[in-house]
Amino acid sequence: MDNNHQDFINRYFFREQNPAQRTRYHAAFWLAFIALHLLYFIDSGDEIKLTPRWVVSYGLYYFRFVPVFYLSVLIFDVLKHRYQGLDLVIRIVVLMVLLMHVMNVSLFLLLESVYGLQSLSSPFQHFGQNYLRPISESKPSEILILLMYDLTEIQLLFLPIGLKMTKFGLLAQIQKLELQADKLKNELQTLRSQPAPHFVLNAVNAAYAEIQPVSERAAEYLEDLTGVLHFALYETTHNMILLHKEWNALLHFVHMESKRFDDRLRVSINQDGDMSHQVYIPTLMLITLTENAFKHGVYKALDDCWIDILLTTKEGELIFMISNSKTQNSAASQDDDNSGIGLANIRQRLELYFPKNHQLQISENKTSFTVRIRFALKAKA
Repeated sequence: MDNNHQDFINRYFFREQNPAQRTRYHAAFWLAFIALHLLYFIDSGDEIKLTPRWVVSYGLYYFRFVPVFYLSVLIFDVLKHRYQGLDLVIRIVVLMVLLMHVMNVSLFLLLESVYGLQSLSSPFQHFGQNYLRPISESKPSEILILLMYDLTEIQLLFLPIGLKMTKFGLLAQIQKLELQADKLKNELQTLRSQPAPHFVLNAVNAAYAEIQPVSERAAEYLEDLTGVLHFALYETTHNMILLHKEWNALLHFVHMESKRFDDRLRVSINQDGDMSHQVYIPTLMLITLTENAFKHGVYKALDDCWIDILLTTKEGELIFMISNSKTQNSAASQDDDNSGIGLANIRQRLELYFPKNHQLQISENKTSFTVRIRFALKAKA
């Protein structure tokens, strides 16, 4: 393919066109379309009379394809969002036949009113009489013949419709590739901007080894941080998690945060029941409630605060209750807070995993906020 052909394809299919350019391209195409079909008569042996009446009648005859084409493209642009494949093709073809029939009737009505069908060539007289005959006076076979004629006329639009569909398809493919490229670009930028998970853990472990001889307290804090990071990075990829793993992560989190606020924070943790069984709970269910308690009961507190945690497992059920003190400067209810993954998420997950077989109780007063959940333990993830 030479450079001129390649440049035309790029301009028509891929390059953004302004309205003036688009109008010129379309006008040139339709003028060539009408002219080429008029030239057909030179070799067909039909009688040619280059009179204004002959030129206008045949010019209008072929010009009627123009509105049919653009209306069909408009209909396609609307229907492509609702239908696909064969359903879309059938609907477009049926609507094109109806549009062609309407344009044929309109054409012969116009020619009849301007020139009179009897003054035109025999094909115009024949088809004009059939199209303008009232439906009540037409036989079903005659109506079917006209519709078949409308259908055969559509074949003249195969070229422009083929070009338009090719352009639609190429542009859609380009948009898809651009979206994929943007996604890969964003993912690459994210990977470049974030340290690898194992690097974070190794760095914390290295800091722990260096600090332990100097400060046992700081070393314990880093040990808890390592446990929380390991849980967040490697244990939260599935919907369900072993109960003892989430409970251990919760303990690391609570111990770590307790060291930050030990001068004004009192924490009580009680666990009742066997934790050795391989039972599963929804991932982050307990952690979310614990983070919520610290967020509202500790982080916002200026004075002494407290958190009480109770976990009970018995007869295949789990009961988890967590209470926190309420700060004087917190006017909004914890239940109404929509930031992050909150109580609304807990409700949805309980309904999803334990439909009609769970409890979520929330109670609060001026000094405390309590959440209690109960659901069946699962033997499989």
